[in-house]
Amino acid sequence: MKSEQVQRPETKKAPEHLNKMQIKKKFKASDKQEVEPNYDSDEDKEKTLDFDKEIQNIKNLQGVDLVFCIDTTGSMKPFMKSIKELMRKIIRDGENFIKQFEKSKDLFKIGIVAYRDHDDEKQKDSYLTKKLDFTDGNSARLFLNSLVAKGGFDKAEAVIDGLSDVINLNWRKDSHKFLIHFIDGPPHGNDYAIDQKNQRFPDGCPCKKDEEDIFYPMRDLNLKYSIIKLNDDVDLMLKRFAEFFDIEVVKLEISYDQNEKNTQQY
Repeated sequence: MKSEQVQRPETKKAPEHLNKMQIKKKFKASDKQEVEPNYDSDEDKEKTLDFDKEIQNIKNLQGVDLVFCIDTTGSMKPFMKSIKELMRKIIRDGENFIKQFEKSKDLFKIGIVAYRDHDDEKQKDSYLTKKLDFTDGNSARLFLNSLVAKGGFDKAEAVIDGLSDVINLNWRKDSHKFLIHFIDGPPHGNDYAIDQKNQRFPDGCPCKKDEEDIFYPMRDLNLKYSIIKLNDDVDLMLKRFAEFFDIEVVKLEISYDQNEKNTQQY
């Protein structure tokens, strides 16, 4: 279990962020639950993400925009139950935080971007990216329940495509902005590859976009970007991303469902 702050070199100016994201660093889903619990319940008092510590100057709060970006290829299948539980807990924490404000109904908005891999969109009932623009917690939960991990053709995934969808969501101008990214595979391209022999797209993402296309607009949004890494296959990606943007990296102890096998073929 590790948490680290990855920063770009001082030669490039990064946006000024808030304090380090207070995500609970240890998280394990209960193996005893046969059905998905109601994590928006007030019975569970423990916070996973403490928005009170994250957001300063709440007297002038104009809104909170939270986006989850998630790899939903087959390699993520053993982790999906735990990740969904964690996401639901964070949504619940945001809803509870916002209750302290008089006109709280539209202050907290959630967006979700799921991505797979190039050529997955050619498969039946699959997609390259799938997104939910900013909405309320109930709609976000319904969308989250629909996500299934399958597909993928190599260790690299359509990460750049997913992040491109993220920056093109309808972020509100004066909101506090958070992006939480669940990932176990890097983008396409030898710059990110630990194993360069099995690269389908060694020259980069087929979408033809690169880091500048993603992180320059992301700087303008002035959002806080936390990456939840599930293994070390993304370490080269993290170093590369850090040349363009300040990111927080959190390695969580997320439980691995032994009943759900990795369905991705390399």
